[in-house]
Amino acid sequence: MLPRGLLPVVADVLGADIPDVTADHVRAVIDAGLPELDELDAKGEHYKSGKDGSREFAKDISAMANHRGGVLLIGAAEPDQDRPVWTLTPVEIGDEVERRYQGIASTRCAPPLSIRFLSIRTEDDGRGVLLILTTPTPALGPHAVRDGASLSYHRRAHSTTRELTEPEVRQAYAESAAFVSRRQKQAETRLTAARGLLDDGLWLVSIATPDIPGRWPVNADRVGEVRSWKGPQILGPGGVRTPPQEVSTIVGGVQQLRLSDEAKLTDQYHAIYDDGSALGAVS
Repeated sequence: MLPRGLLPVVADVLGADIPDVTADHVRAVIDAGLPELDELDAKGEHYKSGKDGSREFAKDISAMANHRGGVLLIGAAEPDQDRPVWTLTPVEIGDEVERRYQGIASTRCAPPLSIRFLSIRTEDDGRGVLLILTTPTPALGPHAVRDGASLSYHRRAHSTTRELTEPEVRQAYAESAAFVSRRQKQAETRLTAARGLLDDGLWLVSIATPDIPGRWPVNADRVGEVRSWKGPQILGPGGVRTPPQEVSTIVGGVQQLRLSDEAKLTDQYHAIYDDGSALGAVS
């Protein structure tokens, strides 16, 4: 199941959150003409089988992962001398196709790249368009393309893909290390805050920090949203799960949303922060 809220720029173009995109959305955006975006790339047909096609696919998805993430839309041909407008070009879709692309992402990208799929049927014969989603992974990146014994690094830039220079690769690794360090400091800060709030009993504490940078604004709307939660859900850039039990106290602040079963925090405590991190504690 695709998570909601990913790649909002692409969702705006498609006219719906990505998990809700239908054949009608696809036809409408192709008829209107796909815009040039760093986060969106369209192909009129599947990548060719063999080494060259695999390398080209690995290059395109790693370039998106090394930038802001994005969507490859396979089944839409851009205008050329034979086609003056964008054209829907339905392709084969299904589990076998998806396994092929995931295999390439796992073996030709270093480190292996996890991708998500949305197959949308547009034709009676089962063909359609395939959306391949790539999210940025700063804690793991940059992602390289394996080509024999050599590695190359790519990044999206102004709706095209280019190879990174050696100084840019060094900078990318430095940025990845800095992101990991920030996540560690996030976790330490949350744990320190928990120690100041919880009593002296025995507590099981879990801390989550987001894999993808983002914000989860804490405001009155969020408080109302939390009050409507029923059962575990996925929410926010950190993939935060709601508490498994009912809570009686919900407090919203500038930077965090606190949930507890009692005002004195004697049994369970949960906090979701505006940077997407979260803390849960159960005695």
